[in-house]
Amino acid sequence: SLEALNNQVLRLSDENEAAKVFETQVSELTRDNRSHHATIEKLRLNLSETESAKMDLDKISASKMNEMKEMLTIMKDDHAAEVNGLKQEAESLKAELKEMKELIAGTKEQHKDEIERLNNEIVVMTTKALD
Repeated sequence: SLEALNNQVLRLSDENEAAKVFETQVSELTRDNRSHHATIEKLRLNLSETESAKMDLDKISASKMNEMKEMLTIMKDDHAAEVNGLKQEAESLKAELKEMKELIAGTKEQHKDEIERLNNEIVVMTTKALD
């Protein structure tokens, strides 16, 4: 019958509309899926680049740390050598000071002897002058 045929046409038309909507949704989901895959690939690439940069930075940091350790060792050795030099200089100065003290003591002793001799001469001259 015509009414049944009309109903069938309407039903097919509705199904066709629903199929078009579904097809549009599938198309949008496919596009979104491609976009997500592209984003994931970009993120993977960025992660790889970041990991590579981190490894490079770690290598540079380790190298700088080794340089600093070497510099500190050199500085420590230089300071130790300088301290030893200063110790030797101090010992030398102590020895010189000891020699000077001994020289001064010897000079004092000489002066004492000279003063005693001069005093004796004064006594002898005074005695002769009085006689």
